[in-house]
Amino acid sequence: MKRTLSTIVFLAVLGLGSSLSAYVTMGVKWSDSDLPVGIYISQTLSNELADQVAVDAIWASFMTWQNVDCSYVQFVNKGRTTSTSWGISDGKNVISWRESNWPDSKYALAVTSVLGSQYSGGNIFDADMIFNGVNFSWAVDGNKNKVDLISVATHEAGHLIGLDHSPIYSATMYASTSEGMTHQRTLHDDDIAGVCSIYPIDSAPNLPPKEEPKPLNPGDTCSFTFECGSLSCINDGKEKYCASGCQSDSDCGQGFTCIGATQGSICVKTTNLGPTPTQGLGDSCSSQLLCLSSMVCIGDNGANYCTQNCSSATCPSGYSCVPAGTTQVCVKSAAPVEPTKKIGDNCSDNS
Repeated sequence: MKRTLSTIVFLAVLGLGSSLSAYVTMGVKWSDSDLPVGIYISQTLSNELADQVAVDAIWASFMTWQNVDCSYVQFVNKGRTTSTSWGISDGKNVISWRESNWPDSKYALAVTSVLGSQYSGGNIFDADMIFNGVNFSWAVDGNKNKVDLISVATHEAGHLIGLDHSPIYSATMYASTSEGMTHQRTLHDDDIAGVCSIYPIDSAPNLPPKEEPKPLNPGDTCSFTFECGSLSCINDGKEKYCASGCQSDSDCGQGFTCIGATQGSICVKTTNLGPTPTQGLGDSCSSQLLCLSSMVCIGDNGANYCTQNCSSATCPSGYSCVPAGTTQVCVKSAAPVEPTKKIGDNCSDNS
């Protein structure tokens, strides 16, 4: 089912896009003196996604636009805020979520308010973005039943810098998307032409040079997963750094140990590990680091215990294989309930 990506709020007369291209602009832009555009990410994000996953996805969407070579638009991460303001000229461009009291159409995935005026020279002076957690479920792994956060955030970031909807179906700025679709993470030539028409590199003001994206190596400090290229940005409880996946210690470099995680095993710094893991299948655990290599610590009906992945293997007796994120793990099977009713007795189910 198609879903509307956004509604845009203006305090300006909208400008039409160039007749020579399909992209459409709003007729307002950030003034050179307001660049880089400061972005605040609210502490109130999705109930469905881990906080760092949502932050990574949102910030990656802004970097997609910043990394366009022919444009000079830039952003700066202003950190987290308790504010969830939207559509208010308060000097903060806030990205937040709504899990109740959604203010717009139930079909709108997200809404970006762009406040600008002809009387301010056609410049944007405030922009806020909210995501609809009331009517939609969100994911970053391409789940076919959920909306892709990175795609929608990239679309909304386009509005935040002055782009309106494009009539080109494959463009990031096309007006709608569907659950499971991820192609709008990547800018279409039309999107690139649009941002470069608003912020052409040949007219760039005296801004700090854009930092070229450089994928980090295992062990390098990171803030966001996209910084690590094909690696993951993990927090092992002591520090955040890029880490690679693994199946055994031999897959990790010197100074790293392969430990289990809910979405596969990963190489962590050996010096950051606690006592040697001793907990095996079914043993209680308070931390992933207590479980033996290749096992994971899961929460199951209030109990935490070590278990194993069953995506490509069967579970031992007394366990059942169930989905967990993008993988599967063995969970303790519930003990069978002994029937207590006789023929003719009232009952509520077959047990």
